[in-house]
Amino acid sequence: MTRIFGNMSKKFHLIFILIFLLVVQSGIYIDQTGLANINPTETVYVPSAVSSSEVIHDGIISPGEYDGFALIDSASSFYVYYALNQSVIYLAMAAKVAGYVSIGLNANPSTKMAGADIYIGYVDATGAYIQDNIGTGAVSHAKDSVENILSYGGSANSSTTLLEFSRLLDTGDSQDYKITPNVKIDIMWAVSTTADDFTSYHTSRGYSSLTFSTVKPQPPSVFTTNSSDSTIGISWKPPRDGGSPITQYKVYSSSTSGLGYTLSSTVTSASAIISGLTNGQTYYFVVTAINSLGESIYSKEFSAVPSGTITEPLNPSAVGGLNKITLSWDPPSLTGGKPLTKYGVYRSDSASGTFVKIGENTTKTGYIDLDVINGKTYYYKITAYNSFQESTFSTMVSTFSTGAPPTISSLIGFASNNTVILNWTSPATDGGFTFVGYNVYRSITSGSSYTKIATNISSLSFVDSSVVNLKTYFYVVTSLNQKYESGYSNEIKLKVANTPYAPQIIDIQSANNLVYLSWSKPFDNSYPILHYSVYRSISDPNSFVWIGNTSLLNYTDNGVTNKDHAYYKVSATNNQGEGLASKISSLVVGGVPSAPRSISGVVSDKANVVSWLTPFDDGGFVIQGYTIFRSNNSVNFYRISNITGISYKDTNLVNGITYQYKVSAYNSKGYGMNSSSINLKPGRASSTPTNVTLELFSNHVLIKWNSPNDTGGYPILKYNIYRGLSGNAHLIGFNNSGTNYRDYSIAKGVNYTYFVTAVTILGQSSTSELKSVITTTAPSPPLPLTAKVNGTQVLLSWSAPTYDGGRPVLYYLVYQYVVVNQSLNIVGNVTSLQYRDVNLTRGQNYTYWVQAFNSEGASPLSNSVDVHIATLKVNVVASQISKAFFDNRQVLASGSIFISIGLIALTVFAIRRINKPSTP
Repeated sequence: MTRIFGNMSKKFHLIFILIFLLVVQSGIYIDQTGLANINPTETVYVPSAVSSSEVIHDGIISPGEYDGFALIDSASSFYVYYALNQSVIYLAMAAKVAGYVSIGLNANPSTKMAGADIYIGYVDATGAYIQDNIGTGAVSHAKDSVENILSYGGSANSSTTLLEFSRLLDTGDSQDYKITPNVKIDIMWAVSTTADDFTSYHTSRGYSSLTFSTVKPQPPSVFTTNSSDSTIGISWKPPRDGGSPITQYKVYSSSTSGLGYTLSSTVTSASAIISGLTNGQTYYFVVTAINSLGESIYSKEFSAVPSGTITEPLNPSAVGGLNKITLSWDPPSLTGGKPLTKYGVYRSDSASGTFVKIGENTTKTGYIDLDVINGKTYYYKITAYNSFQESTFSTMVSTFSTGAPPTISSLIGFASNNTVILNWTSPATDGGFTFVGYNVYRSITSGSSYTKIATNISSLSFVDSSVVNLKTYFYVVTSLNQKYESGYSNEIKLKVANTPYAPQIIDIQSANNLVYLSWSKPFDNSYPILHYSVYRSISDPNSFVWIGNTSLLNYTDNGVTNKDHAYYKVSATNNQGEGLASKISSLVVGGVPSAPRSISGVVSDKANVVSWLTPFDDGGFVIQGYTIFRSNNSVNFYRISNITGISYKDTNLVNGITYQYKVSAYNSKGYGMNSSSINLKPGRASSTPTNVTLELFSNHVLIKWNSPNDTGGYPILKYNIYRGLSGNAHLIGFNNSGTNYRDYSIAKGVNYTYFVTAVTILGQSSTSELKSVITTTAPSPPLPLTAKVNGTQVLLSWSAPTYDGGRPVLYYLVYQYVVVNQSLNIVGNVTSLQYRDVNLTRGQNYTYWVQAFNSEGASPLSNSVDVHIATLKVNVVASQISKAFFDNRQVLASGSIFISIGLIALTVFAIRRINKPSTP
């Protein structure tokens, strides 16, 4: 029989722990630093009656930021600050330490840290950190499963640390203490002089008690005002309520800044309307908040000025004159209690258009608009201003100015043999009088000495046949109404000569973003043609621009865009000048479509589906359809169908053969370019992997299988491995190179089901056959344990575990407890189901247990049996001592442990650590 004792140093340590427990029960707490701390008198906070301040977690305690404070420990200068607001409490803790600071709510010397709601934090070079903890015992704590800190911040230097944070009074978390205002709460504080972490041991700690008292609210802040006639509307941000709901707000006003405030309004919401005021006078306001403890101090002063509504100007009128429009109006009936400062004049080109301000900064009731086009109607509205606001629009008035029609700026001309042709466009208005026509002027000197050569022409063109070849002329045109003539138009210069006749366009065609022109050679008037000039216009046959010269009888224009409506004319030039232009020819630009985009495909059993996107460019004409081409050698493509959609299903194919496809679009211009090609190989999904087997190892399961009999014409990309538990299967991995997989993510003693699928380009196969395996664990306890006494011997017997954990039972350990000297011993290590303990002492009592071991570990203990050498007593309830000495794998650690019997007798015994044998 073997007896095991612990070493003396460990025994001394356990004796010290026992003494510590006895001292704690007596109500005295001895701190690890040696400082004796008996609960000090509760500290009641006194609210600070200073200007209000928001609680900002910036590591700075500002005046009025917190409702109260207390010095908890003078040695560490440990302060606690607090503020209450409805359901939130704001806390700050500061101490003369460079390490962490901590406070525990609902903690005192009798309970130690057990169940305490602990907040510990520090500040280092990277920022402030805080953690919500729960006390788990007399000397330990752990992080809460749910962090309930709303916000935090802090600051620190070489000697001081300050942490600020907030949380709900009632977080709803069982690990957090519910704070009730005005109710005393026991606290614990702790600091470290150096450690910036959440785990190091404190250097000072103590206990106290606090009351988070409700106080008067802070004054409101962040005011907004809205002035109207004899009235000022005020709103504000509700302040902290001090822990007691705000029931009222009072608004005080004065006509003098800083004094003479009188009560103007009492409200229950965060806004008020003050009426009966004098428009234009400045009023000064302060606001207070009231809760059950009283009225706050005044808020910061703010001011506002009531202003009545200013009405629109009256009786506006507009009178058109020569090159101007004169506006007039009467002042508004109401000026809003303030003097008028100016009027605004707004104008629009239509009654329903947008009115734009064209004039202001005038106190006169009139305005002259000189920026007008004679004969064009304008619409006007007027507003009035005081120093606070602008009125609404007056009623609308409209008229037009009179005078000459607008000056023509579009004169163009062509000179040919003894002839000049002029063209122009009509002016925008008639100048307010009936339009008469046009006058044509000519000079041989630029800018002067014009002679009228045509009067009251009604058309927009004129042919001057009184010119002489080789002479240069200058022309201008004017427009006329019944009363006035406009100014001269733009001047054009033309040299008359034996210029060529006009060419005749004989062909015009368009392609994709280009136009091809050709024409016949005209009569050259006995001077060789030097080149041809090509003119183009988009959408407007009256506004041409030169686009190029050529000596050929054709021209390709690549400066157009599909769907442009392009107009063309061509002129010929010899050494006498440029001749008349051809007649105009036009067409809509366009060509064949560009290639279809993003061709893609989907394969299936004996079929391929080809899809694409419409071309970027339809060539300027509606796409009429698509042609699909197919090949099986990537060289010879054959048309297989024309369709109008953007996908095509090609059927009756041979699985496993690769086909190539191209697509082109066509419109009324013809067939466009082919798309890029795509390869598609029809097939079917793979069949199921076969012959799935499972092999169990100590730390994983090896799954093996055979490849499918039919892969559907496509190579296997990978195998997916699924594992199920109680019918719920999920993907645990894949193998893209072999037919096996090792599952290391298993738990012991669990029944797992596995199956495998094969994946090809066509998707996933059906699932393989299901295979199950139960992973190994420690055995169940050997029950029941019985004992037979024969003199000084005891024969112990037991049954093998009902479940061996998936591994063979290797041996059994037999434990003996001797009551007289309270020693626990391992007396047997056997492979059989019996053990005989001999040489027992008569008159002594013994208790026995048995524990089974396999390669996975130790079973729970069997039932205990109590034995006297003369009698046999079987107790089927395991002694509580087993919970103190055993776990599922080993006897508890060596060392001395005190067992309290009746809270009086204390005895020391020792047990030796016995590890389970190594796994074979």
